[in-house]
Amino acid sequence: MLTIWHHICQYNFRLGCHPFCAPAQLANANAVQASERTWESQIDGALWTQQALPYQANCLWWTNECYQALDSAGRARVDTLITGTGVETVLFQS
Repeated sequence: MLTIWHHICQYNFRLGCHPFCAPAQLANANAVQASERTWESQIDGALWTQQALPYQANCLWWTNECYQALDSAGRARVDTLITGTGVETVLFQS
């Protein structure tokens, strides 16, 4: 099983840690869930538009599955490491 860090690194940091990554991931996931073909959102002061990408949404869900599978000590360790990075906004709290 892949670790949460694999998913976070693969999905969140592939784009170079730009400030728009987390809001874009969340907007994309919402669009996929609503069966929309495209989405747009104000991100970092600019209008961002893109095709809704199911694979990106799946990556977000997989990351969250790994995060939720951690015990409370593991989640606390992850939380400490990512607080303030913007990545914490894509982790759903149970």
